[in-house]
Amino acid sequence: MSNDSTDWGNLLQRPMTRRDTLRLAGAGVIGGTMGPTFSRAAEPPTIGVTRPQAAVDLAYQTVAQAAELIRTKQLTSLELTQACLDRIDRYAKPTFAFITITRDLALSQARVADAEIARGNYRGVWHGIPIVLKDLIGTKGILTTAGTGALEDWVPSEDATAWAKLKAAGAVLLGKTNLHELAAGFSNVNPFYGTTRNPWSPGLNHITGGSSGGNGVAIASGMALAGVGSDTGGSIRVPSAMCGVTGLKPTHGRVSTFNCIYLSWTLDHLGPMARSVEDAALMMNVIAGFDPKDPISAAEPTEDYTADLAKGVRGLKLAMPMGATFWGYAQLQPEIAATVRKAIDVLKDLGASVSEVTIPGIEQALAGSIFNIEQAYHLQDLLKVRPEKFSPGILASRTTALQATAVDYMRSLRNIAETRTLLEDGLASYDAYVLPTVPIFPSVIDPASTTGIGQFTSPINRSGQPALTVPAGFGSNGFPIGMMIVARRFNEKMVLRIGHAYQQATDWHTRRPPLAA
Repeated sequence: MSNDSTDWGNLLQRPMTRRDTLRLAGAGVIGGTMGPTFSRAAEPPTIGVTRPQAAVDLAYQTVAQAAELIRTKQLTSLELTQACLDRIDRYAKPTFAFITITRDLALSQARVADAEIARGNYRGVWHGIPIVLKDLIGTKGILTTAGTGALEDWVPSEDATAWAKLKAAGAVLLGKTNLHELAAGFSNVNPFYGTTRNPWSPGLNHITGGSSGGNGVAIASGMALAGVGSDTGGSIRVPSAMCGVTGLKPTHGRVSTFNCIYLSWTLDHLGPMARSVEDAALMMNVIAGFDPKDPISAAEPTEDYTADLAKGVRGLKLAMPMGATFWGYAQLQPEIAATVRKAIDVLKDLGASVSEVTIPGIEQALAGSIFNIEQAYHLQDLLKVRPEKFSPGILASRTTALQATAVDYMRSLRNIAETRTLLEDGLASYDAYVLPTVPIFPSVIDPASTTGIGQFTSPINRSGQPALTVPAGFGSNGFPIGMMIVARRFNEKMVLRIGHAYQQATDWHTRRPPLAA
């Protein structure tokens, strides 16, 4: 690769800065090399001896629990950060959860946080809390690859707004997590940086779901307390469900996507991945809000997303959307359906009413897709200059997408608008939809094994509605199962309220995978 000074100005809202050397203090790439290290998914090494249980428990706290201990000076950020780094030392390579580990930066930020708190300058819940970011979220001075070889040397000159807000709140960055190349898939099979491994798979040979698979692994495995993911067709919710963690896709435009690599600006969302609904709400209190730098940012007032958590579900009306698109989908695994129905029964026991509903016309409205067109537009210069740095599948699909007509694109936009209307109107008499997050269990690692995986999540990207997935049980195969809750646009508080009530009545979100030892 040449070390020219070309700016790929059409990739983001502003030009990128490229540098020759990325070996910055605190930014080390796994394996000690830069760029594409793997020509195929490598076999994970054997996991070593167990660690003291106290250290494991420390890394498995929720954000709310750890924040209270830090606030009351019963725990330091440095202790918590080191506990997470110890687990990263042990599990990052076997699971391929990270692309870049920012160890020195994390330790420095933790020490600063402790010093500030000791002086009485406590910034709030996120002060000193170690988190991760999906590696398409821009980080000033730190490698940001979007999981592709074509961006193996991009070091942003500015932080993404979401990370800038969390950093200002005192959060500690452990590293940038692995993802499906350019966020364009559900398997997290990545030919450049290794394939992420599901921590519930005893042999680490099953997919995590994607494209925020690295986040799902890191949180489920105690390598981080929370993270920011992105979701264009289910990329927060799918790996959250398959890895047994909580994930929220907010309303489209609720969280700024400024300085992140686009997959589709009409469908992209950033949102929290965490262990609990409460933690997701706490993160929303920081990252939500209008951003004038982001042309798709929604000029809607934000709220205290924790305010309604304790209201419960008594009196709420929930809808189960039936038909071929949702509960009637032929590939929905019977064990998943039965488990989620039991989870819905819990909500009934807590006082909610549940009805089966149909949404006429939804199948027709969901026809067609546009994300290839929009990403191809942003990447067109890179596709010409560095074609060999993309995987063959991505190169072919994006090159083909550039040939799409204006009629094709407008038809897709019309379908999105129709989907939004139908799914919003379907909640006219109800507070939320409830359904499985993913219709199938994680498969053995195979890039072609994800057919149907986004069947339930993708429509909600088109509607732009807030959608939350919570752990709802396990299959007989030992893999977690997620329940998805969807509310009207800009009503994140409703899905959080329902999810929190469910988690107060169950303990599925506290279960730990085999890697918890």
